[in-house]
Amino acid sequence: MKITRFIKLSVLIIVLFFVSYSVLSLVLYNRLLKNKEAESISFYETDLVLLVVKYTAPKMCFGSGHKKMYLFARNHLLLGSCTFGEFPMEIKFINTKEKSISIVIKDFHYDSNKVYIESWIQKNKKIGGYKIIYE
Repeated sequence: MKITRFIKLSVLIIVLFFVSYSVLSLVLYNRLLKNKEAESISFYETDLVLLVVKYTAPKMCFGSGHKKMYLFARNHLLLGSCTFGEFPMEIKFINTKEKSISIVIKDFHYDSNKVYIESWIQKNKKIGGYKIIYE
């Protein structure tokens, strides 16, 4: 008796967690889509995933300013997110076969920013199972 109750309770908790995660992912996606114009948000779509880059400050040259990246599946389920600092970068390519995202970092040659940029690169090697490749 106790074991079947435990199993039923465990299944109920797992189902509730998945449903709430799905609903919250959809709410986040809809909020980003709604504020697309106002908050400097860029969308990059492929056949399997959708990458959303949200700039906390207005976009400056080549995308500098603090930014947050969200990776959604095509059904708008959040796969992962990561934060980047204030350095110029742009999304070059999203490869769904190799599960990789290519990011081009502009002005990487400056010595003053090199340590700062490298620290962000070390923090952000993956997002939602996709490997981030820096160029």
